[in-house]
Amino acid sequence: MAHLDQWTIGTNPKELSSSRARIFAATANRELTLAANEILSNGVEHSGQHQHVALSGDNQSFTVTISGGGIRRGIRTRPREESGRGLQLADALVDGLVIESGGEALVTKLVVYQ
Repeated sequence: MAHLDQWTIGTNPKELSSSRARIFAATANRELTLAANEILSNGVEHSGQHQHVALSGDNQSFTVTISGGGIRRGIRTRPREESGRGLQLADALVDGLVIESGGEALVTKLVVYQ
């Protein structure tokens, strides 16, 4: 699988649009772009930490790996009743969703098959 792009997203929600653009430009896959946006949004909203994004692909699949964004207690930008569906949406949009905890950081892999 070829490495296509990598970058770091900070804690400012305005950075999400450039991440969406980069993923879509490399993959032309709306579902993967939306799923990755949900995961990155969760990280911005709940962690207050930088997240690292790596995009890879070949003629069979694309993978977005997002690391960082572990949850910090007490950080919440929306009321609880307005949140809680991002992971379900991401899971429904991609062919594979794997979330691993590496200490204080989360590693999320999103896979779509072409």
